[in-house]
Amino acid sequence: MTTTVSNHAYSGETLLLDGRRYQQCTFTKCTLVFAGREGFALDTCEFVESSLAVGEAASFVLAVLSRLGQVGAFKDTIGAILDEVRKGEFTLTDQVVVPQ
Repeated sequence: MTTTVSNHAYSGETLLLDGRRYQQCTFTKCTLVFAGREGFALDTCEFVESSLAVGEAASFVLAVLSRLGQVGAFKDTIGAILDEVRKGEFTLTDQVVVPQ
């Protein structure tokens, strides 16, 4: 992560998450954007009427998962992945090594 922001209050802003670590920040009526280019951290932050948006690589991955979720052979697998995401249990260690 390249940028750390601590103890800052944001209001009505659109902020990129990628490559940033926000610590003890407050986001009020903000839009947090995850593009999927880099990881990020939200440490002890508060969110008031804020939303999340996805773009670029993150949006592409969600679109692919959505399409694969409609294929009978992958429906259960995609469902299991999304269940892990909802529970906060999906981690980078869940990734499969991609053959070259």
